[in-house]
Amino acid sequence: MSFLFDPDVIDEIGQRHIGKPIDEMVADVGADLKAKYGHHVHLDQPLFFNSAGGIMYQIKLFAMTPREYIMICGSAIGSSGHSGRHPVAFWDTILSGGARYMHQDVLASREYATGSRIFVDRWQAATIHFPDHCWMLEYARGSLFALLPFGLANTLFNTLDWKSALRTLRVYGSLTRRTLAARRSVAGPPA
Repeated sequence: MSFLFDPDVIDEIGQRHIGKPIDEMVADVGADLKAKYGHHVHLDQPLFFNSAGGIMYQIKLFAMTPREYIMICGSAIGSSGHSGRHPVAFWDTILSGGARYMHQDVLASREYATGSRIFVDRWQAATIHFPDHCWMLEYARGSLFALLPFGLANTLFNTLDWKSALRTLRVYGSLTRRTLAARRSVAGPPA
């Protein structure tokens, strides 16, 4: 299976912008992702709320395919919840703030500071706590369609934030269509 994006390159891009004000950091990370990955990265997507596994945070998606995404996510006021258990692997670079994770089968929590990289593999789960604020550059790889129930359930049935749920679906659909269209145009017409 081939993938468009490299988690090490994404981490390097995030590391370059640590310490900047959050608005500037988001813009500069997006610009560097665009410079590296071209038409696969879209800077025009809105920032929107998501509530998944009890964690309330905001998301700005830069790239989305059926098997990969890149986004900045986090909270300016802290949050806690469950990571979920998915057929997807996650690489997170903490751009600002910090997080505590309690991984399954481990009795103690682990602290991650600004600049740390967190990896949660497929089918693993963790309890996550952002004590104050935390903004992360996240790359995910796997069956993203399988994430939708987890990503929408809390928003639809707990917070009843239908507007955010619809925005999530619109952004997911828009970016996936754009990426697939870009791949077709690069590949050319079928022979």
